[in-house]
Amino acid sequence: MIGGHIDESEFTQRIQELLNDKIDYLSNMRIGPPTKSAKLKSFIDMAGIEEATVVTYRDSFVKTMWDHGCHHKDLMMVSGTIVR
Repeated sequence: MIGGHIDESEFTQRIQELLNDKIDYLSNMRIGPPTKSAKLKSFIDMAGIEEATVVTYRDSFVKTMWDHGCHHKDLMMVSGTIVR
């Protein structure tokens, strides 16, 4: 610090520390409940199912529903896209 003012390197260091603290805070903060995708991904990871992804489960679910007689509007209701 020179005459009540900080030099550029000290300023940069303080800013970096503040940013790191904010990043740590935000990364540890959880906003809202977990999403369906996060829950499904957690299930897949815990079950140890190899080469399975959230997308493959969704795709197979939609195909199975279609094969069993669901139509476009039915699938939209199941997915939460529309509400009756």
